[in-house]
Amino acid sequence: MFPTQITLRNLPPSPALSGRVRELCEKLTHLHPRILNCRVAIEQPRPTRRAAMTAYYVDVHLRIPSGEVGMEPQADADLDAALRKAFLLIRRELRAAVTAVR
Repeated sequence: MFPTQITLRNLPPSPALSGRVRELCEKLTHLHPRILNCRVAIEQPRPTRRAAMTAYYVDVHLRIPSGEVGMEPQADADLDAALRKAFLLIRRELRAAVTAVR
């Protein structure tokens, strides 16, 4: 398994959330077995007076031997949905990087 760095901003540390992120990262090895590392940032902006409901932002970046694969942060009001969107997009980007190298 490759090293995974998880950064939480404005969220309390959670072993369940860390485990879920590591599980999603591990599934990426099916697309590319030589992933060097993975960085995942999860942020929930602080609520303001105008907007009580804030979205979760998930940003994922991978380093592979041929370069780095990244994407725009994905946002959703539900944390699990934001994680699913982000990892779906990073899988697409990883597939595109793998086919571009071949």
